[in-house]
Amino acid sequence: MIPDSCYNNLDEISLPIVLQVVVYKTGKVGKIKLLKGGQCLEKELIRVIRRSSGEWTPAIKEGKLVNSFKRVVVNCVKIESQ
Repeated sequence: MIPDSCYNNLDEISLPIVLQVVVYKTGKVGKIKLLKGGQCLEKELIRVIRRSSGEWTPAIKEGKLVNSFKRVVVNCVKIESQ
């Protein structure tokens, strides 16, 4: 859930938000780190990425699955209710 304080100030958040994720050879994710923007959204973005753990495609090097870093770029759009 996005905190109200973030949602209300979404126009002021630096976009895009960039996170770094380690994708293990099992497809699980870990070591999620915010690289740019969106500090107040960091906890929610990390929560969402962790819920997808096990569903990531691992990297392949020389025909073998390996751990790798991936960058996740997130753009947020504020939708006003009418």
